Amino acid sequence: MNKADFEDRQRLEAHLEGQAGAQNWPRPWEARDYASRLVRDAGIIKRAEEVFCSIEMDERTTKALERKMELAEARIHKVAKTLGITATTGGDCRGCCAYLHFTYLGEAQKPHNSWGGAESGWGL
Repeated sequence: MNKADFEDRQRLEAHLEGQAGAQNWPRPWEARDYASRLVRDAGIIKRAEEVFCSIEMDERTTKALERKMELAEARIHKVAKTLGITATTGGDCRGCCAYLHFTYLGEAQKPHNSWGGAESGWGL
């Protein structure tokens, strides 16, 4: 994890910890755990997309990498559902591979870290 990813994870953790009471989470450290899981799985997807964009692979390797991406995407959606937010995955290897949408907040309160603003959501 590079410095930018680490700082982004810290900002996401801080936001989720701040929302912990609103989401009826029993323990604040769950927010840190969820943020770590989301960032880790987004990293798996991003690395897989980078490999797809830069290396020619045989069918067996391609299927294995696609399966790894599918599992990571499923975990992201599962954590998002647990948090009461929505997630979108996909994109290209040059940008964010997953976005979190905090639908339970009003438009002016939705956190975002991408150039698309609150509409785009929180990019991982």
